[in-house]
Amino acid sequence: PSEEGVSHIEAKIASVRSLGYGKWQIGLEDGARWVTTEAITTSDPKAGQGITIRRAAMGSFMGKISGGRAVRMKRVD
Repeated sequence: PSEEGVSHIEAKIASVRSLGYGKWQIGLEDGARWVTTEAITTSDPKAGQGITIRRAAMGSFMGKISGGRAVRMKRVD
């Protein structure tokens, strides 16, 4: 599903891959892939955790994993 017109997405993480420097590629159960554009400095994301992605200013997105600090993200797939 496209994220156009959606204010937020709640999903489960299906896969994670480290991109180095605290950045991650996160695959959701629906097949969508997102990458963090800033480092996650708290605990590393893990498959099975919940994630909430919401629309932020100027077309960007903020993702919050299992109640952690929100980080900027972008959809890659």
